[in-house]
Amino acid sequence: MSGLRWLAAGGVLLLWSASAAAAGVQFFDDSQIATPLAVGETWDSVACRGYVFTYTRDKLFTGGIGAEPIGRPVRIAWPDGVEAQAVTAGPNPGKAKIELKRSDGAPFDLAAFTARLLANTAGAGGSIEIMPQLDGEDAWDDPAYFMASGYSWSTFSYDRTTPSYLGNTSALVGFESYSIGLYVDFAITALALEDASAAAPGDFDGDGDADGADLLAWQRGQSPQPLSASDLVEWQANFGIGLGTVALVNVPEPPGVAACAVLWSVGAISAPALRRSFAGRCPAGFRRSSRRGTCG
Repeated sequence: MSGLRWLAAGGVLLLWSASAAAAGVQFFDDSQIATPLAVGETWDSVACRGYVFTYTRDKLFTGGIGAEPIGRPVRIAWPDGVEAQAVTAGPNPGKAKIELKRSDGAPFDLAAFTARLLANTAGAGGSIEIMPQLDGEDAWDDPAYFMASGYSWSTFSYDRTTPSYLGNTSALVGFESYSIGLYVDFAITALALEDASAAAPGDFDGDGDADGADLLAWQRGQSPQPLSASDLVEWQANFGIGLGTVALVNVPEPPGVAACAVLWSVGAISAPALRRSFAGRCPAGFRRSSRRGTCG
């Protein structure tokens, strides 16, 4: 069972699990094919796995040789990532940008990403800027900043656990699109996007998490496959409670296991702690000898 851990001690079953994760897509790998959608004067757009990527290209660059645009070569091509080029020529020069949105326009979360610099920013310093949008407008007055000072080909990875002074994606939740920009060329080489509207695995009552109420829903035949073992396993594997919180839940009895399980969140109890709690105790009817230190 993915995400589920068991520990038997003193005839008691201890069960704990990490919280359920939202449904999402991890980019990039060889199985993900990008479908071209549109081509502009200084941008291209592709779709993959229900998401649309629009990125800038310096197509009007002439290279200083005549007036005929020759553009600039692409260094990181799909499926290794998505490259954005700063627009240096034409009527609208500007930053390198990548815009992300869902094909159906639904909101989603930008959970994590890795960016690779394709030019130096070490001297002047640099930050990747991410601005979320709602209803076609910027959602914030200022974008979220992610440190990107380094040399060409340096990489920077960010998620919901990175220190906030470097950049953290925790606030990039529930928006319709995200505009990612930097003043020099860069590429996104890894990306985790989550469907903000998708039900969590094991969430049978649609309240956004897998908890005791979902077990009751399963017992009442209200899961996708009523009273099935597979739905029960899904609930068990995704059950999540607050750190340090203890709950008693009556669950259907697995073979050879007591029907009453004690559920702890990760880190609430450990095997060494259990050993300490039983250390020095003698079975009923026996007592410990202070001289020998044994039960008799």
